[in-house]
Amino acid sequence: MIDTEALIKVYRGWDRLEKPKSMSIIDFDLITPIEGEQFNSREEVLERLVQLHSQIKPTNEQEEFIEAKVNAGIYFLRALRGEEIPYGEYVEAITGVRPQMIPEQDVQRQVSIMHNRMRDTGYDSKKGSFEQFALDLRVSKEDAQKEVGDCEETLLPIVLRALGLKDLEPAYRVSFEVEDDYWRGWTSTSDGQLLLRYNFHPNIIWYKGDSETTTLHEVGGHFVQAANLRKGIAEGRIDPFIGLTTVQEPHTFAGEGTADALLYFLPEVEDVLSPHGSLSRDQRAARDYLYNNAQIMVNEGGSLNEAVRYVVENHPFSAEKTVHDDLVRCITNPARRAYFYIYGISRYKHEEFRQRLNPQQQIEYLRHAMSTYHTPKNLFAFVDGLAQQQR
Repeated sequence: MIDTEALIKVYRGWDRLEKPKSMSIIDFDLITPIEGEQFNSREEVLERLVQLHSQIKPTNEQEEFIEAKVNAGIYFLRALRGEEIPYGEYVEAITGVRPQMIPEQDVQRQVSIMHNRMRDTGYDSKKGSFEQFALDLRVSKEDAQKEVGDCEETLLPIVLRALGLKDLEPAYRVSFEVEDDYWRGWTSTSDGQLLLRYNFHPNIIWYKGDSETTTLHEVGGHFVQAANLRKGIAEGRIDPFIGLTTVQEPHTFAGEGTADALLYFLPEVEDVLSPHGSLSRDQRAARDYLYNNAQIMVNEGGSLNEAVRYVVENHPFSAEKTVHDDLVRCITNPARRAYFYIYGISRYKHEEFRQRLNPQQQIEYLRHAMSTYHTPKNLFAFVDGLAQQQR
């Protein structure tokens, strides 16, 4: 029997402990408020989590996820306390997937798709520079904010219809912010409400089409899954502890992977994406593949400068300083070391799922993966089962 209330109290207390350090442990808070434990140090939190983790004896997939979630919290705490944990072990403990290089032919295939999309939207290297092309693609903060509103009205209903969730439309509020970080859009909760933040820091360049892909990813992906979780908890199908989420746990594989997969699993979305939306989707996929390999390089003793060059030379939309700073965070920042890695590998594995499943099975997978949180291991098994039905 899992002590759900005790786990919730630990995570709430841990979150409160970290707040003065400007760190949030809880990302989505989808459950009834329960007062957290009082902790004076990370050591106390770690000791309590280890104790509770030792009592978990999983008997089903939901309990397997909870066991993995608590284990991820233990590893994150160990890293926050300064413990040196091998990269592969750390990433696997947090995300549920072992870091693996994406084969270079697959990386270059995605880079070629990106270049095809660039030509589709007017880029001709013989007639003009990439710098001018990128400058023409840029949109102002005001235009991007307007496009975001239009995309919310257009894209969310498509996703809800495709997934059979027409009655689930999530209510949320939008905030336009300026934060010096890598993210363009971020979803979480604030005071019990779903909150979508768009980042307009000068280092975050918005191009035509980015509002389409960002909005679909954040709203159609993360908010729809959050609404599914909240509904399942209210109906008693989902353990409330699962509704107290962090970004340092194995749900991120499906969370990021399915949010991206909406852009290429659903023909209805493909039909309404603009040429610039397709470019945004495919150049971001190329970047994520390149970052996947670059992060492994630098975390396994490779040259930082060579890893930066590998990304920049293959992805003209990436600025050298931005890539450098991102990769440094992936080496030194425990909060980024595993979570930032998941973008590329989840996108790549979901592309493999797409190739293995027929269109109806792709919808079936999305409905399953977005209904609650699953470990990657259990999702791989689910896809295997679907694929075998075709034989």
